[in-house]
Amino acid sequence: MTPIQIVKESEVGMSVKITIIGLGRIGASMGLSLGTHKDKITVTGHDRAAGVAQAAKKLGAVSEIKGNLPDSVR
Repeated sequence: MTPIQIVKESEVGMSVKITIIGLGRIGASMGLSLGTHKDKITVTGHDRAAGVAQAAKKLGAVSEIKGNLPDSVR
């Protein structure tokens, strides 16, 4: 298995955007793990339950939340 490589924005000319669909225990944990790279990536989150999405944002698991699934992956 090849490890994921994070490259600097200046090296590729654009930032990395990751969308996590489902912000329960697993999704929020993934977002928190990605938090060590906040300067390199933007983490957008989506969950059907608005309260769950708000809790993930409050914890810092995601940078932003989107209530509309198609908007969250654009």
